[in-house]
Amino acid sequence: MLTKKNDLNVVKRTSAALFDDAEKKIRQAKITEAAYYISEKRGFITGYEMDDWLKAEKEIINK
Repeated sequence: MLTKKNDLNVVKRTSAALFDDAEKKIRQAKITEAAYYISEKRGFITGYEMDDWLKAEKEIINK
């Protein structure tokens, strides 16, 4: 059986993991949207998907 102190530590770690996962999903959604608009500006020409994604990541991370 876990002590109260250990129980609290487990909850804190679990909550932090959930928060981090939610943050990652939000950031990925923002990057996806930014990459879409970058591609749209270029006329959706294929072959530049990775470039669009990397440029979008840079824009979102540097905000």
